[in-house]
Amino acid sequence: MRRSKGFTLVELIIVIVVLGVLSATAAPQFINFSNDAETSRLHGLEASLKSALDMTYGKAAIQGIEKQSATCLGGKFDDVNISCPDGGILLFYGYPAPKESALSQVIQLDDWAVSEVGIGNVIGLAADEDSLMSCYVNYIGATSTSEPEVKVYADNC
Repeated sequence: MRRSKGFTLVELIIVIVVLGVLSATAAPQFINFSNDAETSRLHGLEASLKSALDMTYGKAAIQGIEKQSATCLGGKFDDVNISCPDGGILLFYGYPAPKESALSQVIQLDDWAVSEVGIGNVIGLAADEDSLMSCYVNYIGATSTSEPEVKVYADNC
C-alpha cells in the first residue's frame, strides 16, 4: 500500500470554509478605517492642544500674568482692540484666547478648518469646513472661575 503525502479534498474544503467564516466575521472590523482615522486625528489634536495650554499657562505663571483677564505673552497688549499687535500670544487668565490667531501660535493649525463660534469664547477645529458641525474639537476659553475646556465631538465622523 502506498501512503499519500498531502491533504485530502475534504481537508482542503474544511480549511477554505473555516477561512471564509473567519474573514466574514473579521471584515466589518476593517471596513470603517476612515472614521477611526479621523477620530484618532481629533484625539491627537486634543492632546496637542492640552499640552500647549499647560505650557502656555506655565510661561504665564512664571511671568506673573496668569490671573489677568486679558494680556499678551511676549508682546504689548492693545486694550482697545483686545489684541497683541506685535506678535505676542493673546491670553485670557493665563491660557491662549479662543481665537485662531492665538491658537496658531501655540499649535500648528495649517491642516485644520477653524471656526470661531458664539460670543467669542468658543472655537471649533475640524478637518474641513463640512466637518465643523459634525466631527470636530471644541476649545472653550478660560474664565475667571474656570480653566479652558477641550472637547472632542467625534460621534458623526
